[in-house]
Amino acid sequence: MPQPFSYFRGVYAELKKVRWPNRKEMVRYTTTVVVVCVILFVLTYAFDLLVTKLFQLIGIGS
Repeated sequence: MPQPFSYFRGVYAELKKVRWPNRKEMVRYTTTVVVVCVILFVLTYAFDLLVTKLFQLIGIGS
C-alpha cells in the first residue's frame, strides 16, 4: 500500500512544472473570456427576441 503522502508529493512536484501566466497574459485571457461571454449573450438575446416576435406574428406567442 502506498504511503498516504506520496500522492501529495506527486501533486506538488507536478505543480512545480506548471508554467503560470503572468499578469499581462491573465488580463488578456480574462478580457477575451468576458468579451466572448458578452457577444454570446447579445446573440442569444437577439435570437430570443427574433423568435418571440416571429411567434407573435403567427399567433403562437402571447
